[in-house]
Amino acid sequence: MAYLVGGVFVALFAWAALRSLYLRYWGIATTGTVVSLELTRDGDGDTYKPVVAFTTQHGVRIEAKSMYGTPEAGTYFRVGEQVRLRYAASKPTCFAIEGYEVSAVLFLFFFAIAGAAILWWAFTT
Repeated sequence: MAYLVGGVFVALFAWAALRSLYLRYWGIATTGTVVSLELTRDGDGDTYKPVVAFTTQHGVRIEAKSMYGTPEAGTYFRVGEQVRLRYAASKPTCFAIEGYEVSAVLFLFFFAIAGAAILWWAFTT
């Protein structure tokens, strides 16, 4: 079981990091507008995910929700605010708001460390 948990943590970080790198270097840069902040409430408190609208290089209007949510996004972003973002040409709903989603990948880095520690423990015991 420890192998599975550790492997999932490491894989989750690797996927998020690769997605972030792909969008950073090969994503198409544009400006979008924050159209809403989606609120999720659970036992840990409130989490906000920015929803942005932008137009692709082919003139298609996209409205999509960020993959990452934080409690701070509710005060950091404002509806109507212009944000820089990068999106995947083949799937424009896959996007990253410049400067915002980097912190999420850094947060996932701690999961990778935890996963590596769990795997190390599992292999050495």
